Amino acid sequence: MEWIIPQQINTPLVEWIYKTRGIEQDNIEFFKPSKKNLHSPLLLHNVEKAAETIKKYIGTKKKIYIHGDFDVDGITATSIMWQFLYRDMGLNALPYIPSRFTEGYGLSEESINKLLNDGAELIITVDCGVKDNELVNKYSDKVDFIITDHHTILPKISEVKGGKISGEYLISASAKAVCHPRLGSYPFHELCGAAVAWKVCSGINEILNLNINVDKYLDLVAIGTVCDVMPLVDENRTLLKLGLNELRNTNNLGIKSLSKLLNLKIQEIDTYHLGFIIGPRINATGRLEDAMDAVRLLTTLDTRFAQKMSSKLDSLNLERQQLTQKFIEIAELQINNQIDDHLFFVYGEDWPEGIIGLIAGKLTEKYHRPVIVASHKNERFKASARSIEEFHIANALSNHSALLLTHGGHAQAAGLSFEASNLEQLVQSLKLSASAALEKVNLVKKLKIDGIGTLEDVNSITYEKLNSLSPFGMANKKPVICFLDITPEKVKVFGKDNNHLKLIFQSKNTDIEALAFNNTEYINVIDFAKNIDIAGTIEKNVWNGKESFFIKIDDIRQSN
Repeated sequence: MEWIIPQQINTPLVEWIYKTRGIEQDNIEFFKPSKKNLHSPLLLHNVEKAAETIKKYIGTKKKIYIHGDFDVDGITATSIMWQFLYRDMGLNALPYIPSRFTEGYGLSEESINKLLNDGAELIITVDCGVKDNELVNKYSDKVDFIITDHHTILPKISEVKGGKISGEYLISASAKAVCHPRLGSYPFHELCGAAVAWKVCSGINEILNLNINVDKYLDLVAIGTVCDVMPLVDENRTLLKLGLNELRNTNNLGIKSLSKLLNLKIQEIDTYHLGFIIGPRINATGRLEDAMDAVRLLTTLDTRFAQKMSSKLDSLNLERQQLTQKFIEIAELQINNQIDDHLFFVYGEDWPEGIIGLIAGKLTEKYHRPVIVASHKNERFKASARSIEEFHIANALSNHSALLLTHGGHAQAAGLSFEASNLEQLVQSLKLSASAALEKVNLVKKLKIDGIGTLEDVNSITYEKLNSLSPFGMANKKPVICFLDITPEKVKVFGKDNNHLKLIFQSKNTDIEALAFNNTEYINVIDFAKNIDIAGTIEKNVWNGKESFFIKIDDIRQSN
């Protein structure tokens, strides 16, 4: 692991971290954001047109479908939009999540025709749709569309059939409204699909003077924001702060039931619980079965049903974990034959499509290079890609679009499909592209150190000041501190399976503990009788009402 240590000279730890993050210690709006810090939903592109369209459906029996996506962001976005239109506005609205296995991501011929056959007169997309111009244009004479999305928009091209240019992007000419944070004059571009859906609901609420309490859906916005790994800066940080407050006092029976099942104290839920405990269980439905079950959980008004569905999601998540581990081990065998390449491509016959993205993510994290994992079925491949900061995977796929049936995503995560006949050419071409881009990049995992501390910094004051920068996540990581040239007084392994490592240091006659969880390998490679460097985060532990503070270790190395 390569440590990236800042040039911190003669500056105290907390002061340094605040300075490097551009935060003034008296910035009340940062530390205590409120709704007034949010941008007006009326700035969102086409929100007025969305409201005009929705207004025509008030007092009618015309059927509206909310067409979502099968990941957490799509599920929470669908839940927000459906409850707003159906429960709050009383419209004849229904939620719909396509099958990952038969329909795939986004709008499709299958999903549109299914909704048309069920009498849809308006389809509102959430967390999808902005790239599906041809489909929207093709079916716009049969059904109205409102597109709400946050994904990459097709770039401007000189001549596009059935499209119109909005700024530098291509959007559908036939949709009644296209609401996307990168269009028009909206000040912040990095909203997730759930946040966009909430903004659209907020805009409709304001334009039509409905006086509906839309803040009650901020708990779902928080879940979508964290689980879609959006940067926790600017408006996202405010939305998440407000959303966590809403969530800790939520009336959502699904969230309360799931939290109870998982022994989570709902008033202490933070980004970690959303990203690593609640989120994976919501995701598990779409990965293995029907994502609509997660929508049903998040929107139910029945306590017993919430309990039943929570148990189902938990069981599916356990199955998902076991499957993921099984196929990672199979994928590793293929990686052995391409270990010197700058991009790994692994695949298998009929691999479970719902977990290939997880496999790609785990392998990217381990090997620190782009990884594509594909499932082969009926002469076609469906694949998920994960990448590193130095290689924009969505752009790379766009550059090879002639070889693809579908593609889309973000800089470090994308999906694609292609004909089996293009396999060899596509893999070779993508590997060449990765080699050209990453030839001079050191492909080892990097640990960015935020500041250099001393053992005396491991205390309640430092902890509280650093923790005030939360909520932590993408683009606002919990500060990683390094402690240089120190020698532990004691080294212990502990835990039921002796799988944890404890280092005890002395600082002004006080014991300072540093813990490495599920990692005792350091004992084999580090000489603890000599000086060491450790990197990690300052954490709080509460036991029998007593607080203590320790270092949670990310890495250990021998001092130079």
